Amino acid sequence: MRSYIVDGMKKESRLAFVPIALGYAMSILQPIVIKYGNITGYTNTDAIKLALAYFLLGSWGVYAYLYARKYHVEISEDTIKRTTLFSHKELNLCELTCYSYKRYSRSALYGFKLQYAKNKMLVYTRFRDEFIELLRSKGTRKIS
Repeated sequence: MRSYIVDGMKKESRLAFVPIALGYAMSILQPIVIKYGNITGYTNTDAIKLALAYFLLGSWGVYAYLYARKYHVEISEDTIKRTTLFSHKELNLCELTCYSYKRYSRSALYGFKLQYAKNKMLVYTRFRDEFIELLRSKGTRKIS
């Protein structure tokens, strides 16, 4: 079985380094600045809360990085295989009833919402024209 489209999000995973670096650096620096800088109005509990909030921002960045690195979609003439950080789905193209898509700003990715048998599946890919051509050849209709 020949694969028409093989795509992932490895390029987009680099964007997650910004919240990682910002979150972890600020979770260390903010309490130090509050404690040793002559900043009034902050207590130790405020410093701990700020450090925790920045740490959670950094942890969210790590999750976004891992999710983007592990995202992989393979589209063949009969099936769509999507692998993410926590799940693996395989869908037969004959089961599709309709689809819609939109382009995300600041990215080359298109998000396709595929509907089949009362369920939905999201697929992100750069290859819009090829994927639409494949969906049309299978008789899937586009919804607005």
